[in-house]
Amino acid sequence: PRSLASKEARPIVPISLAMQALTVRLYLLAPEKVRQLLKEHAAAVDALIRPLEVLSPDERAAIGADAAAASLASTWSSNDLALRMLLPALPPAVRYLPSPQRDPHPCPTASCFTGGGAGFAAPAAGYGGLDQLIVHLARDWSAWGARARRATHRPVLHAVQAHSWRQRWRHGRESARLRVLVPGAGCCRLAWEIARRGHIVEACDMAESMLLAAHTIITSAPPRRRPSACSAANRTAHGAGARMLGASGGIGCGGPSGAPLSMLGGSVRLYPFARCGSGVLRRRACLQPASVPDVSPRALASASTRALALILQSADFMTFYGGGGGGRAEGWDVVCTAYVLDCLPDPSAAIRHVSRLLVRGGRWLNVGPLQWHAPAAGLLRLSAEQLRPLMELHGLRVRKWRIVRRVPYLTHPGGGLLD
Repeated sequence: PRSLASKEARPIVPISLAMQALTVRLYLLAPEKVRQLLKEHAAAVDALIRPLEVLSPDERAAIGADAAAASLASTWSSNDLALRMLLPALPPAVRYLPSPQRDPHPCPTASCFTGGGAGFAAPAAGYGGLDQLIVHLARDWSAWGARARRATHRPVLHAVQAHSWRQRWRHGRESARLRVLVPGAGCCRLAWEIARRGHIVEACDMAESMLLAAHTIITSAPPRRRPSACSAANRTAHGAGARMLGASGGIGCGGPSGAPLSMLGGSVRLYPFARCGSGVLRRRACLQPASVPDVSPRALASASTRALALILQSADFMTFYGGGGGGRAEGWDVVCTAYVLDCLPDPSAAIRHVSRLLVRGGRWLNVGPLQWHAPAAGLLRLSAEQLRPLMELHGLRVRKWRIVRRVPYLTHPGGGLLD
């Protein structure tokens, strides 16, 4: 179901955002985690080929086993190379931490990356793996996901802009920059699209690999006169009482994260169906590459030049923004959840949580399936008609509600795959 919920009026006490020291310690573990993920991904190809050993030579010849193994090894090697470029061995070392006394502009440069703070929990098994990363990158940043993004991201973006215009008209201001939280952001395409429209966005996800890859893409096309712009932004941040940690290049100010994609003409090729799992009509369909990103370097550079206000936060949504985890526990103008609600074990707790996060008159924009991935959910695998009264019970007034019957997660360009 797609819903647009409005928070009923109640007073809000703004709070400042203060990161914990634990953030730094967890963040510095990122290079080791990246190396381990890459090592596991490189070794996985052997496990895929090994079952062919039970076949006789004639059986192998009949199904073209040798050719299939060679093509798999080739596509796997291409994926490995692309992942090494999207996940830098030395992730960005300079991060922006707002002052505890103030809550200034959330990010002085193109984008910020912070590691998991208090309340951080490891992602569910499989979700933070590189196979999932490849699929999410294809959906968020390639033409393969364009159809799904039109059906899911576009109405969310329109609703955000409509709320911004409504606030501008109501308060008589030239512009209304909204403070937007995007839980379960994945590879952050939706968060980036909202931020490039001028809003202040915080993207949260439990998979650090997805946030690192998103950061590499977002900062892969440095705009003109980048150094002077970054220097000015840094001076502004210091003047606002911010603390800058580290001294290696700077987020969005050059450094290793932007170089690999620039050297490849601004994009890499990924093979989302390299495993060639179930539902395949023709094996060659698994060998089709997706180009990432499908956004031109000029568009990426243009967004960065406009001082993109985007924080990439690695944390658990329910605990980090729960009042004691270090995140902003209230005061959000908009909360956007796309393909998130059915991943949480307790939808009722999630609805209560979203309701507490919103300001008076704020909006919750939700879009996604109801597949309920938690194994122990039981009767908490709620239907669409059960969700609506829960929202109203917890202080949300449903403004729009529409059922989208069928949205493909990825659209294979050449066919050959069964749904």
